[in-house]
Amino acid sequence: KEREDTTRYFEEWHWMFDEVFDERDTNRSVYDRAARPLLDVMFGGGYATCFAFGQTGSGKTHTTLGGGGEPGLFFLAAQDMFARIEAAASGHVLCVSFFEIYQKKIFDLLQDRKECQARENRNKKLHILPLSERTVRNVGQLTALIREGAELRQMGATG
Repeated sequence: KEREDTTRYFEEWHWMFDEVFDERDTNRSVYDRAARPLLDVMFGGGYATCFAFGQTGSGKTHTTLGGGGEPGLFFLAAQDMFARIEAAASGHVLCVSFFEIYQKKIFDLLQDRKECQARENRNKKLHILPLSERTVRNVGQLTALIREGAELRQMGATG
């Protein structure tokens, strides 16, 4: 087995920001401005990523998962995705993977933190292997899956 050097994927990026939010923004406003537009990309056949970045304790988990009666981005996106799937009657199926990058390692959060590797194919497309994938058919199933994976996330302290 040969280990792939993932440095160029995880350390050598120059990030551009579409939006920056602060404590006055609600999860709904973050969703409407940053995440909802990505649904058009996905339903148009493209790929989209909504990346939450910030220090420990800055609110990433609250924003993505919700809390205190306020739904998070995952739940809001799930509602909109399933509404679109039902309205289109297209037969689309939603498949979900959930992984975490922690201390330069990749963990599958739907397989009890099984370690994965980043691999690039001949077309320079990055794949996370072996990453599990589960089919979900409604908002409830997706929410349960997200909670299952979220409980396995590594919680670190900023030092």
